[in-house]
Amino acid sequence: MKQTLELDGTTITFAASANNAETVRRIATELTGMRGFVNLDAEDIAEVLDGAKVISVGEGIGSGEDRVKAAALEAMKNTPGISGAKSLIVEVVSGVEIFLAEISDAAFTIELNCEEAANVVWGHLIDEAMEDNIRLNIIAVA
Repeated sequence: MKQTLELDGTTITFAASANNAETVRRIATELTGMRGFVNLDAEDIAEVLDGAKVISVGEGIGSGEDRVKAAALEAMKNTPGISGAKSLIVEVVSGVEIFLAEISDAAFTIELNCEEAANVVWGHLIDEAMEDNIRLNIIAVA
């Protein structure tokens, strides 16, 4: 089903189910509008989504010492078809206490587990309510 997304004056058209489209809109809006260490802009989102088909979306949550790896592995498990994706948008949400290396490790862990060389675009958001937890969302695109 054809969907559209308006971000900062940029119209992005993509194919997705109604449920996935709503999640894609939420993630794209968060990544372009909320405070974080690595924000994306409308062009970054359009580069991946415009004219593409969303295969699936998934989420994972991690805590403790290996929180990034745990969140990444859970998100991948919850994103059917991720191995065949050509591109991925990865949203990492954490409290204030996080290192940039942890954020990039999340995207790298996901990239390593894709069968094909997927283009991974990622961003980070701060949500103080997350405290020491990490939430990771993936949008897999064909």
